[in-house]
Amino acid sequence: LTAGDSHYCCMTHEEIAHVTKVTCEHTAGRALVVAADYFYGTALAVEFAKFAKAEGADIYMLLPATWASGVTEESLSDHFAAVGEIMPVMAVTALFNGFSDQFALNTLRLALEKSTNMVAIKDDRGGSFVQDMCLQFNERCAIFAGGSKRHHLLMMPFGCDGYMSNFVTFRPELSDRYWNAIVANDLARVR
Repeated sequence: LTAGDSHYCCMTHEEIAHVTKVTCEHTAGRALVVAADYFYGTALAVEFAKFAKAEGADIYMLLPATWASGVTEESLSDHFAAVGEIMPVMAVTALFNGFSDQFALNTLRLALEKSTNMVAIKDDRGGSFVQDMCLQFNERCAIFAGGSKRHHLLMMPFGCDGYMSNFVTFRPELSDRYWNAIVANDLARVR
């Protein structure tokens, strides 16, 4: 479950909780479940983490509210640490849109220092930022490319562990072919 492809921007907190509950029930421990939110403040995020963990979610993908740049590196890293006290968390770098690369890197560094339960970062920014991020944090947590195979391929030399595929819901065979080529280190087939 992610905020982007689950239409969470159009849903209430109760509806997001319902989707999370149904997903956990359906999955029944057979696969890893990543719960997600959409612009929750810290108090609501902590409450939702308790709910998601009780329902059987394994990781919580946080997309905290950053409207009008009203946050600091310290307040965002505290947000991640607070939720990390409940369950493992994943950061989404899209939350740093409108902020400098240095702000994003500093925030992630602080969050990783404050919480041993920050286990993953999903990148949506790309460019030199993601290269720096991978080099600095790839030994501390899992790093994923958001969406595109091209993005994943550009991140790989810098320490990227995987990718989230745009195609997996409607053409999973393309995602499988790509990943099999990655595992075989067959760059011609990857292209």
